[in-house]
Amino acid sequence: MKRRPKTYRLFKKKVLGKPFLLILVVVFVLVTFILRSISKTTRDNYIDKRNNCQCLSSKTGEFHEFCYQDPQNSSAVGKQFNCVHLEALENLNVLGDNKRSFNLSESIKNESHVVFVSATSDDHFDFSMSSFKCIRQYYPDHKYILYGLDLSSNFTDQLPDDPNFEFRVFDASPYPDFVKNWKNYHFKGLVLAEAVKEFPVIWWIDANIALRKPNIIKNLFSEILEYRLSGNFSSIISFRPTDHSNFAVLNPDLLNYFPSNDQLLQKFSQVGSGILYVARTEFTLKILKW
Repeated sequence: MKRRPKTYRLFKKKVLGKPFLLILVVVFVLVTFILRSISKTTRDNYIDKRNNCQCLSSKTGEFHEFCYQDPQNSSAVGKQFNCVHLEALENLNVLGDNKRSFNLSESIKNESHVVFVSATSDDHFDFSMSSFKCIRQYYPDHKYILYGLDLSSNFTDQLPDDPNFEFRVFDASPYPDFVKNWKNYHFKGLVLAEAVKEFPVIWWIDANIALRKPNIIKNLFSEILEYRLSGNFSSIISFRPTDHSNFAVLNPDLLNYFPSNDQLLQKFSQVGSGILYVARTEFTLKILKW
């Protein structure tokens, strides 16, 4: 009769002779198997999910991601957005590698390159004109673009005669119908994207906000140069804090498309979007895409 291998004899002596140790070995093997199975399933599902999240461009033949991925958790992938929006995003130049983008340090080379941008509807027109006059006190020669949100002729006839003032009708037809509900401000991100497509540095100001201090551009440029050039700072800069978190004003259904860390959403305060400095960086274009 053949002798058992030495390894088996050692296993029988050390493990089989001790039931408690045997149980530990069995549990360890089972846990390892389960964890590997879960890991493989998660990885396979993640790969399938990513492959199902792409939209094909009829213009370029390129695929573009239409599922948001949590940058802090690569396995957290949101629901796919409808590919019908691909053409509009292509027209805004916010997809793929944009060769017209630059870094934040390049945006602060010349104060005169900053373009003021705002939007108004009939019920905010008077506020817009007051805001415009305040800006002109400190920046008489900077370009100022006002987007009209179904602005009626009664108000377009009152637009200022200023060589550096430009009025543009905001065309909402390429976008979903809900964008025309002006009170919900769905238009703002689209106006920003349209403006950034043409101008690399813009200063957004809401219609009801007035500029009361001089040298705001100079002061911001100094601040950016001093400590905002690291990767920890955004190229979209807000000047108004809020007294609530992001989570407090969040539609829960939004998290189906933008999976995020709930604790971080509750921990950090939301910043206001009434006044924004926006530079055309890769980061900015990604934000405007989503």
